[in-house]
Amino acid sequence: MRMARENKFRGRRLDKGELVKGYLLKSSGKTFIVVKCETDFEGYATDLYAVEWYEVDPETVGEFTELKDKNGVEIYEGDICFDGTHYAVVIFQDGCFYLKYSFGMGYLFREIKNIEVVGSIWTTPELLND
Repeated sequence: MRMARENKFRGRRLDKGELVKGYLLKSSGKTFIVVKCETDFEGYATDLYAVEWYEVDPETVGEFTELKDKNGVEIYEGDICFDGTHYAVVIFQDGCFYLKYSFGMGYLFREIKNIEVVGSIWTTPELLND
């Protein structure tokens, strides 16, 4: 039996430019990443409150692949990975996550053990110049 998918996202903060991870929220034409929530139990109802969130650039939002690299680092859409020989960008296309190399594409499988996240297209795009 497959467990429920963990729907986490990452985006670049508008105020400081750093990448933050959490849950995606779109409201009033703006995009936010909610980093921390709290719950309030009253009777049978449970309310969820966002207590730490940041407005992010919607163009930088990437979804968590549910995979980790060889060092245990979470892999997100937009990450730049190195497989020991080549750099690739993690993309989402046609319902699947792929590694997009300069010479073609490859599937991002759970069995991939040799890739390492070395940056992202928003923080270290120069890695793709090689």
